[in-house]
Amino acid sequence: MPAPAPTAFHRGQRRTLLVFALLLASFLLYAPSLGSDFVWDDRDAATAFGTARNPLVAELRPLADYLTGNWWPQRNPSAETYRPLTTWLFALRHALCGDHAMVAHLLSVLLHTLGIGLVFRLLRELGAGFAAAWLGAAVFGAHALHGEAVLTIVGQAELLALVFGLLGTLAALRALRSTRPAPWWGATTLAFTAACFSKESAVGWTVIAPLCVFAAQRTHRRTTSRAGWLGLGAAVALPATLFLLLRARMLATLPRDELGYAFLDNPLAHVDTFARVASGLVAWGHGLLLTLAPLRLAIEYGPGQLPIVTRADEPWCLAAAAASIAVAAFTWQALQIRRAPLRALAAALFVTFTLPISNVFALVFMRFAERAYLTPTLAAALFAAWALQRARTPTARRTTWAIAGAWLLLSAGLSCQRIFVWRDDRTIIEHGVTESPGSLRMQLCAGALANRDGDAVRARHHFERAAAIDPASPQAWCELANLDLRAGNRDGAAQALAKANAGRPREVARHRAEIDAIAARLAAAAPR
Repeated sequence: MPAPAPTAFHRGQRRTLLVFALLLASFLLYAPSLGSDFVWDDRDAATAFGTARNPLVAELRPLADYLTGNWWPQRNPSAETYRPLTTWLFALRHALCGDHAMVAHLLSVLLHTLGIGLVFRLLRELGAGFAAAWLGAAVFGAHALHGEAVLTIVGQAELLALVFGLLGTLAALRALRSTRPAPWWGATTLAFTAACFSKESAVGWTVIAPLCVFAAQRTHRRTTSRAGWLGLGAAVALPATLFLLLRARMLATLPRDELGYAFLDNPLAHVDTFARVASGLVAWGHGLLLTLAPLRLAIEYGPGQLPIVTRADEPWCLAAAAASIAVAAFTWQALQIRRAPLRALAAALFVTFTLPISNVFALVFMRFAERAYLTPTLAAALFAAWALQRARTPTARRTTWAIAGAWLLLSAGLSCQRIFVWRDDRTIIEHGVTESPGSLRMQLCAGALANRDGDAVRARHHFERAAAIDPASPQAWCELANLDLRAGNRDGAAQALAKANAGRPREVARHRAEIDAIAARLAAAAPR
């Protein structure tokens, strides 16, 4: 006898198990990170360790202190980074568990896993079938570009902004279907408020959430009343407005930093407008390539990593032109949301969340960072779901699954490798200087690490490499002068000090105290 057809109940059970398996696999993918330490910027922003302690994390303070303070007041009192909810949650974790790295990393893995589940739910709301939504969520969960966001504690700002943004969007979709929408509009407003106060880039949800609603409306052939659109507009606009007003108030209280962004953080702050825009477009194109195929990842993307386009006749200017064409194509595609909602939404989401941090329109704190692409990789999930939906024939669907399966295995494998790279600062630096020997920051960090190990020969090697990468870097020459002084080489120290003084004026001013201290030691060591 033929086997009975599966009932809807059994089909629902299988689907529940498949979603659970996806979430479990995503959790297990990053579970090895629970043995990692606080790394990179974690100690300054997210802990109460020793001299690096963040006073806003060391103890729970009144809410007003978080709403009026920047990201790391002890490290940079003039920093414009404003993430009060994330900082408060760091303080809450510290109050409950202390600076326990395993607890902090567990929270990151759980937030990432929750985000994957919410991506699946959003895709279903947008009209994707179960298989397409599952594939999209799998692509998002396995994306190797997520490594820095999940493996660093400061990356929780990105994770929180993503989770709250998705929750707000889902709550808005629920409000528009509910016969009693008021509680859901309240939840929507609260979620978007939490997203904005977790990370500045979450303001982009004010554009993406209404587009998600419009896409869902087109897919399900529903209509939204004027009252519904007004409710949605208020729920997304009020949190963003409140956030921007409080951020402006915080910025007004900061001490002025006449030196601007450091060259190590963003070299585009030290070039003209043409170079900034063209180089920003190249970095945007690089981010697009990593979103589609995260094959060549790096720990940092500062000086020596991404090119700076200074003239219109440079070969890299062609890459900038190609990136500008891609921006225009993505923008045009975003306008086609009536015809292909998922595909258009993918284009709109990527442009909305990446262009503001590209340095094309205005300078931002960093040149490029992988963790900033956590939310933009939602575009890859949307595109994967759309591609499977478009595969009408069995052959097309098998081909789509084969390509997607190969991509998932490759990306998950790269994610596993990155976990062990981000285990502690020493591993990060040793791996970083090997994979990116042309990185100024990695060479400086490797030299400092060798100094701490008492290996002057290795330290000199790395500082000389740094000086060769960027001869105008005062920091590299200061380090070489210190090494020469310790070795009793006054002439070498004097030459290195002269080169430090001949560096970029703003960077020389930033290192003025160190330069003066070396000069004083050099004078004290002079023969009498």
